[in-house]
Amino acid sequence: MSTTSGSAHLTDEQFAECVTVAPSAESQLHLDECESCRRELAAFDASLSAFGTTAMAWSEATPKVDLRAAAKLRARRTMERPLGWALATAALLLIAVPVWKNHHGPSAGSESAAVSTPDDSADQIAQDNRLLQSVYAELTPQDVSPFKEYGMTDRATSRTKGRMGSRMQ
Repeated sequence: MSTTSGSAHLTDEQFAECVTVAPSAESQLHLDECESCRRELAAFDASLSAFGTTAMAWSEATPKVDLRAAAKLRARRTMERPLGWALATAALLLIAVPVWKNHHGPSAGSESAAVSTPDDSADQIAQDNRLLQSVYAELTPQDVSPFKEYGMTDRATSRTKGRMGSRMQ
């Protein structure tokens, strides 16, 4: 670093030294002679001063924390967490138990519908079949056949029915 005619300026380390501790004799001599370095050091010092003022103002504007209220809130949170887990577990059990029983347990309703009891007689089964056929007939749409509409018979159908009837007997 040259201290004459300002050909070389202070380095970053020398500026840091000037700000944090007292400048060395060589740095002070350069600052006395170099207007540019003095302006840069003054601008940096002003920036640090403004930062300190702003930080202090922000710190003073921050609301103070009531330690008793914070302790009560912390105590409430420690009680809410186990209570929340207990409620979540109860809800999970309320859902999981019926689902598990449905998939793994015997279902009495489906067994009784699928398996006929040996007490059913042939007459009872025939009566049940007639009932189911009448329900089916009521539920299916009754399309009017063009043959029936005009009082005609389908000879091919009547022959097929006749043959089927003779085979069934």
